[in-house]
Amino acid sequence: MMERKQTSIRYRSSKDKLVFVLVCALSALSMLPLFFILWEVISRGYKNFNLQLFSEVTPSSMDAMLSRINGESIPGGILNGITGTLLIVGVAILLT
Repeated sequence: MMERKQTSIRYRSSKDKLVFVLVCALSALSMLPLFFILWEVISRGYKNFNLQLFSEVTPSSMDAMLSRINGESIPGGILNGITGTLLIVGVAILLT
């Protein structure tokens, strides 16, 4: 009877380790595409990371189109998105 319990415990322990390793491996595998996307974004956009990106508002469609036609970089930044996110988070904090 005691030997049967030890076998059961050993079986469950090895099964637990196998499932743990499997979950870790599949988690790492699922994060791989995310790292590739992040690498692409950083490698293509690192030149445009500056203070103006965070301190200027998004340009109008006309400004962006004219900049593209003239071969210039599109002016503006992501201040609208940052402000909107902070407002939403602030309202959510007030409501909870």
